[in-house]
Amino acid sequence: MGDWAGISAVLARCSPPYPLTLEGCHTFIVDWVRRMRPVYLMASTPHGFSLPPAASAASAASAASAASAAAPDAQTPTAAQLLEEV
Repeated sequence: MGDWAGISAVLARCSPPYPLTLEGCHTFIVDWVRRMRPVYLMASTPHGFSLPPAASAASAASAASAASAAAPDAQTPTAAQLLEEV
């Protein structure tokens, strides 16, 4: 659902903490994939979930990258941006 507050809290609690950015999220996932060596990934989404077309997602992703590099009160990434970049 794109709960950036919850995601940020997890990244900050790690030792050492991950950056509170989309890149930090990506690194967190990569590190855990290396540790767990999963065979597959399953995700449940709410009824009516849709991901925007790649063209609009790409422009949204670049906006999210800029937002995640800015001050903590900057716009947080959307669920679609997290899916596309992380």
